[in-house]
Amino acid sequence: MRYGITFLEGQYKELQEHLFEGATTERAAYMLCGVVAAGEETRLLVREIHPLGADEVESATPSSMSILSWSYVRQLKRADERSAALVFVHSHPEGHAGFSRADDENERALFATAHIRVASVKVHASLVFAGPDKPFGRVWLDGGATCAVETIRVVGERFSFLRASQDDGETSVADRPLEDFAVFDRQARAFGGGLQPTLSALKVGIVGAGGTGSSVAEQLIRLGVGHLVVIDE
Repeated sequence: MRYGITFLEGQYKELQEHLFEGATTERAAYMLCGVVAAGEETRLLVREIHPLGADEVESATPSSMSILSWSYVRQLKRADERSAALVFVHSHPEGHAGFSRADDENERALFATAHIRVASVKVHASLVFAGPDKPFGRVWLDGGATCAVETIRVVGERFSFLRASQDDGETSVADRPLEDFAVFDRQARAFGGGLQPTLSALKVGIVGAGGTGSSVAEQLIRLGVGHLVVIDE
């Protein structure tokens, strides 16, 4: 099973402003998300964002944060009332990539409680941002197991796809060198080097493989779309 998180553009902008605008210490927020199954992927759809206020933080430095327990207990109650997944988000303003050991310990306890208090939802998640567009994500399953969040989608006037790097050190499509996409050199020159990793990671469905469908499939392959699902009788 793969996992992803989807933001509306305004929600994502709100979160980034809270985490990074004028920040010198770690900042955090809670998100409440709907959970939907989309084929082989479980998607968390952001419904609400609750930035942590100063009264909820016991202490914060550029590399650590301590949150008062009543803060997340209140959010767990909201998540339970709304049958929503809880996502804990925080920043690493010094740019540390990925989750720290302290994150591992603190989140293990937090999400063990989440699975007890929010019985109707089987998956919760956490995100850490090393920069405004440098996310790392994981879901927490009942029992303490984790899985990587592979994709963060931002939906608005334009669609953005952020690759949440894997904890196991594997290279995601977005992190592959541009030399891997040399066959699309002309396209990259026209639209920028960031386009090909995004296209390569997409899965596109085509209904009908007749005259139009087959032509669309060929064009998508030529564009560099990584996965096609063609449905035809």
